[in-house]
Amino acid sequence: MDKLKAFESFVSVALKGSLTAAAKAEGVAPAIVGRRLDSLEAHLGVKLLVRTTQRITLTHEGTVFLEDCQRLLADVANAEASVRAGGLKASGHLRITTPAGFGRRHVAPLPPQFHHLHPSGPMDCSDGQVLHDWCLAGHSIAWRSTWEVASKISSGQLVPVLEAFAVPPNGIYAVFSQRKNLPLRLRLWIDFLKDHYGQSTYWSAGA
Repeated sequence: MDKLKAFESFVSVALKGSLTAAAKAEGVAPAIVGRRLDSLEAHLGVKLLVRTTQRITLTHEGTVFLEDCQRLLADVANAEASVRAGGLKASGHLRITTPAGFGRRHVAPLPPQFHHLHPSGPMDCSDGQVLHDWCLAGHSIAWRSTWEVASKISSGQLVPVLEAFAVPPNGIYAVFSQRKNLPLRLRLWIDFLKDHYGQSTYWSAGA
C-alpha cells in the first residue's frame, strides 16, 4: 500500500464527501480510491469512514485521523516545495477568522501586504466589502453585483472584466410567511420598497 496516496485519498473523500468526487479530483477510477481506503483501514485496524449509497461520514477515529493526515500532507508539500525552490518557502491555505468590524478595519489591509512578501496563490474573502476594497486598491478581481460597483465603474476606479460570464439579472424580493392577512405595517413597508426601488433615478445614480 502506498501510504501517502492512501492518506491523500482519505483526506479527499472526507472533505468532498464522495468517492466519485475524490476520484475525479485525483484522475482515477472510484474503485481505486475505494481500494486505497479499504487497505488503509485494514492497515490501521479501525474504521475511518461509514460508507452508504447516500453519503459518507467520518467515524470518531476518522475525524481524529483526518486532522493528522492534513497536517502530514501539508508538511510533505512544504518539504517538496522547499527542495524544488532551493530554499524554504511557505505554501498551503492560510485561513483567517476575525470579527467583522475589527476585521474590516484592522485585519483586511494586512493580507495584501503579507501576500506581497510571500506570494502561496489567490486571495479570497467571505466579506464583500473587503473584496470591494481590495479591488479598489488593485490587489485582485472580484465577482460583484452591479449595484455595488456601478458608480466605481462610471468613475473609472474599477474596470469590468469577463463580462461574458456575468450572471443573469436578478430581482429584489420581499419574503414573508403568508400572503393572506398581512399586517398593515408589512404591506406599507413592501409598498414603500416597491416605490423606492422602482424609481429609475435611484439605480442610475449608482446606488
